[in-house]
Amino acid sequence: MPEPETPKPKKPSLFRLAIDILELMEVNDWNQVDVAKHLGISRARVTQILNILKIPKEKIDRMEKESVRITERRLRNL
Repeated sequence: MPEPETPKPKKPSLFRLAIDILELMEVNDWNQVDVAKHLGISRARVTQILNILKIPKEKIDRMEKESVRITERRLRNL
């Protein structure tokens, strides 16, 4: 009998990730390079994530209200 699949943990929202990165920067007095090293990602990736915070909250709220899956690809056009 096969074992039941364990559900995958839910990824944090892109906005939560961006806010967490900002908090890391503020608390530790880090720049984007420091955060990138700490998280094991490129500095350019850190910039991409932080750019999500530039999207107007009204647009994000509307997407969430309409149950639109918010992905980075979808947000690029905003």
